[in-house]
Amino acid sequence: MGNNTKNLEDTKFGRLTVLYKSHQDKYNRWYYLCRCDCGTEKTIASRHLISGNTISCGCVFKETSPINGKKGAIKHSGILSHLYKPELSDQHRIETRNLEQLRLWRQSVFTRDNYTCQVCGSRGKLNAHHLNSWSLDLDNRFNLENGITLCKKCHFDFHMSLGGYRIPATKEDFKRWYLEREIAKL
Repeated sequence: MGNNTKNLEDTKFGRLTVLYKSHQDKYNRWYYLCRCDCGTEKTIASRHLISGNTISCGCVFKETSPINGKKGAIKHSGILSHLYKPELSDQHRIETRNLEQLRLWRQSVFTRDNYTCQVCGSRGKLNAHHLNSWSLDLDNRFNLENGITLCKKCHFDFHMSLGGYRIPATKEDFKRWYLEREIAKL
């Protein structure tokens, strides 16, 4: 197909206008330099243009991605974040933002627990979980005894048992979930 592909110059595909043939790859497939309606120029394989898989330089994907939660989505912080809590004052946000202390706390939890999930014993992707939620127990946010190492799956399973990550959790919630999990294994 490589040499028999029709010339696509001056053809429009979505937001892309083909300017000229750029080069061929080792399989003799043509690549074209295209200009997007947004002004960006990009080299795109003819097969992606013809199939309709590529209709812009990437600007359409950015415009149509959901605000949060999808790979490649535009992330928002502050008041635009879906996690923003309007009831908190700016002073409270400044006082509670101690990223260095949080990083050290996480590292201490992982070290104490030998980089092992304390529920299933895996050593994969880990989370340092606050037994009493960050928002509930301000005095113990950085207390080592308020943390436990969980793998990504166990951390997810625990929070989903409560109804999601945004639901504040307590040490008692965690104990109840752990016991129910162990009983279910029997």
